[in-house]
Amino acid sequence: MDAKRTGMIGGLFALPWCCIIPSIFSLLGLAGMAVAQEVTGVLVPYLLAISALFLGRAHYLLYIKHHGNLVSHVVTWVSTLLAITLFSIRGI
Repeated sequence: MDAKRTGMIGGLFALPWCCIIPSIFSLLGLAGMAVAQEVTGVLVPYLLAISALFLGRAHYLLYIKHHGNLVSHVVTWVSTLLAITLFSIRGI
């Protein structure tokens, strides 16, 4: 093997794959979301119902059962506001 090819192979092993692979998957996910927009259009009411059930359960566990800490409260409220925003933008 020549030095150029050996250097390229060594460079591939030196890359931080823990950061590169998730970045590639996120880009593929964004492209997949653009393609799947038409397919998920019919599933939106079901996804809304499932989201409401899961968020309702999260709020039940936080405020009725008194489980969780400050982080879980913040994450639950951010998720709730994000879901309401996304579904209102979607027009449902």
